[in-house]
Amino acid sequence: MAQPRLSVEAKGKTLPKLLAESKTSELAALRAKLEPDGARLAHEKELSKDKAQRLVEKNEAKTPEDETPDLLRELAIVYQERIEIVKVMLAAVQEEVANRGR
Repeated sequence: MAQPRLSVEAKGKTLPKLLAESKTSELAALRAKLEPDGARLAHEKELSKDKAQRLVEKNEAKTPEDETPDLLRELAIVYQERIEIVKVMLAAVQEEVANRGR
């Protein structure tokens, strides 16, 4: 679970520079990439939660891929952390694009 926290730290160091140095068209392209990434992460989070719930309901210890309910719940938490990172980045990019349009 340390990886998402490292991503937050790295994001904090690079996002301001990215916003300042990128062309508006580059920021628009980044926004277009971040939007579906957030949706994909949300989908994966729900899949992990659903798999964990099904295992518990069936009283099974793991999936055929050796995923346990605890592992699947942990994955859902990691996905949520990444979703929060994407939301912050997307908001910052959208704000920068909007400010440049003024």
